[in-house]
Formats: sequence, C-alpha cells, structure tokens
Amino acid sequence: MDVSRKMRCLWWGMSWFYAVSVFAQREALPLVDDWRFQRGPASVISLVDGWEKVSLPHSWNVEDGQQSGKNRLDANGQSLVSSKQGRTVVVDPAKEFGYYRGEAWYYRNLDIPESWKGRRIFVRFEAASQVVRVHINGKMLGEHRGAFTAFCFELTDYLKFGRKNELRVEVDNTHRQDIPPLSGDFNVNGGLYRPVTLLVTDKICISPLDYASPGVYITPQSMSKEKAVVEIRSILSNEMRTAMSNEPLVPDAAVEVETVVYDTDGKIVAQGKDMTEVPAGCERVNVQLLDILQPKLWQGRQSVLLIIHKAKTCTILLTGKVFWYGMRYL
Repeated sequence: MDVSRKMRCLWWGMSWFYAVSVFAQREALPLVDDWRFQRGPASVISLVDGWEKVSLPHSWNVEDGQQSGKNRLDANGQSLVSSKQGRTVVVDPAKEFGYYRGEAWYYRNLDIPESWKGRRIFVRFEAASQVVRVHINGKMLGEHRGAFTAFCFELTDYLKFGRKNELRVEVDNTHRQDIPPLSGDFNVNGGLYRPVTLLVTDKICISPLDYASPGVYITPQSMSKEKAVVEIRSILSNEMRTAMSNEPLVPDAAVEVETVVYDTDGKIVAQGKDMTEVPAGCERVNVQLLDILQPKLWQGRQSVLLIIHKAKTCTILLTGKVFWYGMRYL
C-alpha cells in the first residue's frame, strides 16, 4: 500500500471515530439559507417583511461593482468632483456612479431548541466587508473592523431557548481612512461574502473566541535530523458569563488535554497528556511540548503528520481537533 493510500485510510478511520466520539460534543451548523437583506439604513427594530430573500455567501456589489472602474480615487481614497461654483468637493462614489459603498443589514431567525439549555452557543463569521455590528434579540454583541479576517461572538446569555431568536447583522463598506485597503485596482465589495456558522459546545470547551481560530496553535520550536520539538497550545474556556445571565457558574474544572501525533504509516511518533485547572468563568492556556525523533520532512505530498488533539473532563469528552502538519527546515 503506498503512502498516500495509507494516509487516506488512516484519515477516514480517524474521521469516523472522531465524528462519533468528539464532534457529537461540538456541533457546527452552517447558516446558509433563510436570510433577509436590506441595502441602506435600518435598525434592530425595523420590519423585515419587505426585505430581499438571500443566501450566503452574498454581496450587494455583484452587479453595481462593475461600475467601480469609473470611480477614480485620489491618494486619500476619495473621489474629487468639481462643483458649479468652481471648488472641489468630496462626494460619495455611490451617488455619482452607482457603485454602492455604505450601510446594509442582514436578518435571520435562529430556532434555538430547549435541549441546548446548559450548553454554549457561538456565531462565527469567516469574514464580512467591512465594518460589522452583530445583534441578537436587540442586544449588540460587538463590532468587527476589517474585511478579510474571521470573528466570533458568544450568544448564550442573550438567547431564548425553545423559541425563535432574531440575529441581525449590520454591515458597512463605506471607505474609511483607518481600515485598509485604502486604494487598489479592485473593489471592496460589501456583504457577508464568506460562510457563517453556529457553534454549539459544552460549558467547558476549547475556545473559538481567540480571533475565531480553532483555539489550538501548533508551533515548531526546534528542528534537526535527530529531533523536532513542537509546541501545542490550546485555550480552554469554562463558561464565560455576562451581566445578562442569571444562571450560576459551573464549578471549577480539571481538564485533561491529550495530543497524539501519527506519521504516514499510522505509527504514533509523539504524544502528551496533562491536566489543567480551569476556574469557573475563566480561560486557561494549556501548553504541551512534544518531541518527535528522526522526523520525516514534508515533501509536498508526502511525510505529513496527523495530529489529534482533544480535551475532556473526568466524565465528558469536550471537544477534539484534527490537524495535518508538515515540517521543513532550511
């Protein structure tokens, strides 16, 4: 059996095992359909009956963005137009050419089952252009600035379990001097143009809130023909509560963190296991240093490591991550 076939067999075996035992504890639900959209100003109490039905990914500049080439910006990223009085004034390019850069709103109902009570719910955006404010049931969760990075907010304390909940997202791609890119030969189209996902976890979890990352960071510390040292850093979260919550905190928790590294033959080449105390309402960082002896170097398609990382308490397997990882040195 060749290397690639071995890795595929190992991957499918691990995928099946973790789909049953790990991801049953952490659900990721794509929010693709059933969105409503309004181009222009609105609010958290605006009626949405007349809003356009859309699905994600979505941008409001798909058509009018074709006119953006007529919008010539100066060094400050502003369009200069002379008025009848002979003076130069700044105008909104949307008004002059039809390429809309401004405010728009998205709306979606979230059906949150009663069975999710006691769990944590997050909403993760892979990106949105370009300034975003996220609201749930009229409460603003937060703001994200920048069109190309992911962000995540926790919904738990603002939800009505067993009922419908209103998710409203205000998106604005107005040109701003403090948000790059300031200029370029491309559009800065507005919208929810990348996937949006609802995450459901246990009260203790690997946090998705650190820049919307997986919450696990793999960093090489040293590398030679004899040995590689890899750091596995994970962020553990024990039910962060807000002032909106009347629920008591869960108790402090002892979380077991385990990492297993497999080579292309399915052989375990490194593993680590330790305990981290995570107080109620807090986050703690677990760091493991793993030694990999005589590491096989990444060769483009071969010599890839499969890293399985999981966290659990004494009774519950909380969450797990699967990573492909290759190593090289110069």
